Amino acid sequence: MTTRGMTSDLSCLVDPASIAIIGASADVNRIGGMVLDNAIRNGFEGEVFPINPSRPEVQGRKAFPRLQAVPQDVDLAVIAVPMQHVHQAIKDCSEKGVKAVVVLSSGFGETGENAGRTTEQAILEEARVHGIRMLGPNCAGLANFRSKMVASFHPAFRHLGRQDGRIALVSQSGAFGGLAHYEACQRGVAFSSIVTTGNEADVQIDEVITHMVSDPEVSVILAYVESIRDGASFAEALRMAKEARKPIVMVKVGDSEAGIRAAASHTGALAAGPSLIRGLLAQHGVNRANSIEELFSLGYAFDRSPIPASPNVLIVTASGGIGVLLSDDAAERNLVVPELSSETKAAIKKLVPNAGVNNPVDLTGQIFNDPDLTSKAINTLMGDRRFGSIVIQTGVTAALPGFSERLAKLAADLRAHAPKMPIHFVGYYDDELRRRLEAAGAACFIEPTHATRAIAALYHTGQAFDRHRTESRSYAFPGLPTLPGRPTEADGLALVSAAGIKVVPFATASGHQAAVRVAEEIGFPVALKVHSPEITHKSDVGGVRLGLTSGADVLSAAREMTEKLESSGFADSSSFIISRMVKGIGETIIGFQRDDVLGDVVMFGLGGIYAEALRDVVFRVGKIDRAEAHRMIREVKSYPLLLPQRGRPGADLEMLADAIARFSALGESLDDDITSVEVNPLLLMPDGVMALDALVTRRISG
Repeated sequence: MTTRGMTSDLSCLVDPASIAIIGASADVNRIGGMVLDNAIRNGFEGEVFPINPSRPEVQGRKAFPRLQAVPQDVDLAVIAVPMQHVHQAIKDCSEKGVKAVVVLSSGFGETGENAGRTTEQAILEEARVHGIRMLGPNCAGLANFRSKMVASFHPAFRHLGRQDGRIALVSQSGAFGGLAHYEACQRGVAFSSIVTTGNEADVQIDEVITHMVSDPEVSVILAYVESIRDGASFAEALRMAKEARKPIVMVKVGDSEAGIRAAASHTGALAAGPSLIRGLLAQHGVNRANSIEELFSLGYAFDRSPIPASPNVLIVTASGGIGVLLSDDAAERNLVVPELSSETKAAIKKLVPNAGVNNPVDLTGQIFNDPDLTSKAINTLMGDRRFGSIVIQTGVTAALPGFSERLAKLAADLRAHAPKMPIHFVGYYDDELRRRLEAAGAACFIEPTHATRAIAALYHTGQAFDRHRTESRSYAFPGLPTLPGRPTEADGLALVSAAGIKVVPFATASGHQAAVRVAEEIGFPVALKVHSPEITHKSDVGGVRLGLTSGADVLSAAREMTEKLESSGFADSSSFIISRMVKGIGETIIGFQRDDVLGDVVMFGLGGIYAEALRDVVFRVGKIDRAEAHRMIREVKSYPLLLPQRGRPGADLEMLADAIARFSALGESLDDDITSVEVNPLLLMPDGVMALDALVTRRISG
């Protein structure tokens, strides 16, 4: 038996031809009544069958005492009965041959009680045995706007509004799904479908995203995510959306269980859920929204605007201050606001002698004296082919007589001239003008920075869509050493070396005099560290001495270290690892980890003793190539420290990317109980990288 339903096709759930409502009520203020009322008032194109054992008619529709009494086939059943009756309702669905159910009832796993979880598992098993796909329990249902199908009790769905939307929403929160529809109606945004998943006993959010990706009528996917249950499937859904060039905008809330909180390595401590999720979303070009407003704003922009061909933005305003605000925001979002050519500047000055012509272009209050000035200036500016997008700030001028007609014509002319350029208007527009601007192919915003924020999302998503794995190199490690039950640093360094990453010259020694002999063989200066599987972070307990330049220094340091550690209760304190001191440009950390939810994860960031303190780290999920590793390197805040500085050479970024890519591929060659491998620090040099320390952790059984 698989962990999902018998079929991955969700059409029977999202686009049924007929619906039965088990628990239909005549009272439109009860859940069973609200579901039926929503289905009837929106004019669902299929059949609706109320199921109520005590009434022959409900809300003007013929009712049936049991599902089996319905004379026709039923594709979808909406279950709106108390929790203790849900199991029987699903049995009735199996006898009737129902393909999918929506369980609105609550009191299951979400309660946190064993009884609720047990009952949820029982109804899930009943559904699986008969190949029934189940949405919920404890969900608010779903709506298909194209077929006017509402299988939800949420009052927001009393009116569907427009049915021509190409935006789909999936939400793990039922309330958020209803609120999203209400907000969409207020903003003039149209959905194609909204699905709320609730407890996700069967149908999970990744399956819904995959279904939406396959829907040719969907162009943008919005998602509200609280937790991820199947990391591999979730990542695969994001990958499919990227390959299909369908943008995803996601609100991710709460701390996911994705982080392994209690791991002994820095990697485990740093791998908090939010950091892992940020890496996963960046890897697949998903836009992270931090608010409901941003979710809608970006979804609206993706629905209305093409992907810009370049990051160059042309900004035209009637206010110098707004122009500065827009240009600052554009720069903050890694867009470019290039200066105009001398010829274009001269042409604008000829139109408006006092204009600001550096880009942003400030046409000043002269637009009131010459209502056609904005169009004249933009026609001139469009002669410069460098721009990938344009932001036109008009403020409140649209309220002046004649300006609405001029702006609508300007939008239409611009779209005809530049069919693949985002055209974003910023100002206050009434509903009629906004619809005319949108019909011409423009997007409208009130807050100026929302226009540049949207352009940045469009451009960077386009870049993600265009990224393809072209690297042919495949990393395989057939000769990895067999690791003991409790690996030491020496074991870790041997593993890293076998994975193709250069390690510092080192050797181990048992006893103080042996440490001196090893140090003399390696060559001074050396680092001396305690070598014990029970001591993970050696510097925390005084188990590290650096820059020792003679045998006498090594002997003294070894004796002091043993005495200190034994006084602290560490029994095995006279074994040492000695390594040569090597200078480099800087220290970083790379780590591989098996995450309980997301699977194999690779990390990169600032290394040394500051790795956990500053948390300047980024993550990716699964195997990555060197191109993706380079993007990880550029994402860390400390990236400029890796570049040449005032005569100092920069780090070998190619070898660093190679090391990260190698680490991302380690999982396939390691035992399943190896939970993490970490190099901290990984020394950066002008001609390569070198592992100075390595830590391997195993999953503790029992």
